[in-house]
Amino acid sequence: MSSLDTRGGIDANGEPTLHGYFEGHWSLLRQIDDRRRGLAGTLLGEARFEDHAEGLIYRETGRLRLGDYDGRCHQSYLYSFPKTGQVEVRFADGRFFHTLNLRDGSAAAEHLCVKDTYRTHVELKARHHWTTQWRVLGPAKDLLMTSWYLRIGRADSP
Repeated sequence: MSSLDTRGGIDANGEPTLHGYFEGHWSLLRQIDDRRRGLAGTLLGEARFEDHAEGLIYRETGRLRLGDYDGRCHQSYLYSFPKTGQVEVRFADGRFFHTLNLRDGSAAAEHLCVKDTYRTHVELKARHHWTTQWRVLGPAKDLLMTSWYLRIGRADSP
């Protein structure tokens, strides 16, 4: 990824902007390793990035299997693009979560939630594939979560 800007769509070099990169429909596979409770699980679902007044709204839905739980789950975040190559992620209620500098196609971020520290690494692997890895450590949690996103069809995709 190079020459990213915040206008959406494609830049002057034919590369997707971050808004254009994320916008759309993605399949989602997440592996979860809950080391504190000794549980392994998966989430299989979809993620959609749709236009929102401040950028894009991320909506994740799927089936979570973890320990005795086997059922539906969902999550939402707000993505905005304040600078070239930068993504600011907020919780659905507007609270700040983290910022990613994806100008070079990968970034790390950290978020403190009460006494648990959430560390992420995001990598834009290709135009239609990206990954996230979360490591969560603290008195309440010890998790490793890895997610793979693959784009589900788009008319302007080569």
